[in-house]
Amino acid sequence: MPPVPLSPGAPHASAQNAPRPIAPRAIDAAAPPSLAPDDQVAYIRHLLDTGRYAEARRVLNALRRTHPGYDLPQDLRDLAR
Repeated sequence: MPPVPLSPGAPHASAQNAPRPIAPRAIDAAAPPSLAPDDQVAYIRHLLDTGRYAEARRVLNALRRTHPGYDLPQDLRDLAR
């Protein structure tokens, strides 16, 4: 059976079978891990100041996981509850 010609503007057959690029994985809204804990605290406060409470809690939880011995400021201890 002869190949079916593609209509003008149609994607090339190999493009149809090419793997799709992988979307960047969401970083569960955590502050970049390269930030020091004090900088992450500042980032969490910024999120709170801009009304992004759920994101602030996610970043706080990530901070607590990555730095379990870090002494959280009182205002963030209250948020963690």
